[in-house]
Formats: sequence, C-alpha cells, structure tokens
Amino acid sequence: MVGLTKVLKNKPKGKILRKLRSQYYDIKPTINIGKSGIDKVIEQIENQLKVREVVKVTINKNILRMEDRFNIAKQLQEKLKSGVIIDIRGRKILIARKSLVYPS
Repeated sequence: MVGLTKVLKNKPKGKILRKLRSQYYDIKPTINIGKSGIDKVIEQIENQLKVREVVKVTINKNILRMEDRFNIAKQLQEKLKSGVIIDIRGRKILIARKSLVYPS
C-alpha cells in the first residue's frame, strides 16, 4: 500500500485495514468527484459518514488529467474531520469513520 502511505501520516494497523477492505470492497460508489472539485464533496462525505460506516468515492477521468489521484486523496484526507481513507484503487477511494479505524 505505497499509495496509502503517501496520503496518511499515521497509518492505521494492518489488521484493521485488511478487515475493512475485505468487508467493504464490493460496495458501490455513492459520491463522484468531478469538475466542481473536492470542496463541494466534503460536506456530502461527512453527511454520509454519519449514516454509514464506509463511503466509496469515484474520481472522474476528467479531473485525473489535471491532478494525480494521490494528490486528490491527500486533499480529501486533510479536509475530512470524521473520516479516514482506508483504500485507494484506481479511481476509487474508500473512506471509513475514524471510530472504526482508530478504536479507543
């Protein structure tokens, strides 16, 4: 997971990440990042994380021509308050609640 270490400063434990990735690999994306950018999407992600445990985000191809997917994921992680990126595969980003990833 070289890409995930580029995005997260303190990466969660491997067991937790593997469990979450395997559980939520098949869910369908509910949010798209498009021309409007990341700022418009942050509020939607936060609202969905209140209801769901994990949210899957898709990056449109047009925005990938302008930016790298890891830069987009890094910007997302910096702006998210209640979520943590747990997986980046191609144009899909999997975001989980912080309470799932960092149990107290």
